[in-house]
Amino acid sequence: MSISVIDPISPSFSRTGLLLFRPFKFKRWFVLALPAWLWLLGEGSGGFNFNNNSSSRGGGRGGPGGPGGGGGGDDFVKVVQHGWDFFLSNMAWIIPVALLFLLVIIAIWLFLRWISSRGTFMFFDNIVNNDTRIKVPWADFKTISNSLFKFRICWDLLWIAIWFMVIGISSALLWSDFHRALLTGHYDASGLTVAGLLFLFVTGLFLALAGWILNSIIFRLAVPAMYIRRMNAWPAVKMAWRELFVPHLGVCLLYFLSTLRWPSSASSGCSWR
Repeated sequence: MSISVIDPISPSFSRTGLLLFRPFKFKRWFVLALPAWLWLLGEGSGGFNFNNNSSSRGGGRGGPGGPGGGGGGDDFVKVVQHGWDFFLSNMAWIIPVALLFLLVIIAIWLFLRWISSRGTFMFFDNIVNNDTRIKVPWADFKTISNSLFKFRICWDLLWIAIWFMVIGISSALLWSDFHRALLTGHYDASGLTVAGLLFLFVTGLFLALAGWILNSIIFRLAVPAMYIRRMNAWPAVKMAWRELFVPHLGVCLLYFLSTLRWPSSASSGCSWR
């Protein structure tokens, strides 16, 4: 089997014209847009984006990231002290409100992952069959949609756990200097602060790259395979890794790069033959 990134470009443009303009109907656009929008709700699954600029702004006297601390670090310590005092004085209502907010966030997260998983295969089915069906693919792909939903939940929880571990290690390195600052009111950064911030920055870059590659394998290769072969999520991911990504590493990376800024173009897929 050979895989091409270039070959599908021309057919994808022709297919787009067929789907959207032959014939042109506003209702058709709307019906196609609905599952596409639901599909895109789940495109950010896993490999959370992490802004590492904060670690590079800590140098000098602007904050705890630079040697010798400074006014910025001292101000930050005072803010933390005031925040902790406010929490202790109002924890009777802060904790219940925080728990309720967390439950709402979890419910929204689960709903979005579920509806996106259903919308993914509805969108694929409409594109492949040049149709605007909603009820039929909603029912036909229920099994693999639920499999994708469960996989996404596990995937998200895995990345949350990884990020918590990384942040925990970084915080442990920073804790000695930070605890001393809470007692003295002045932040003096030592080598532990530098090590903690450097660990967070380097690990964050690595996780961002790894998350992008793994996300691409799942959502650019495995999910289309689920639709084509009616496979559950985990077998499809293993198949995509062994049969597509590893044997065709360079081509797959080029394909991932070509869909990096335009996620909807992933529907065109690679040319498999």
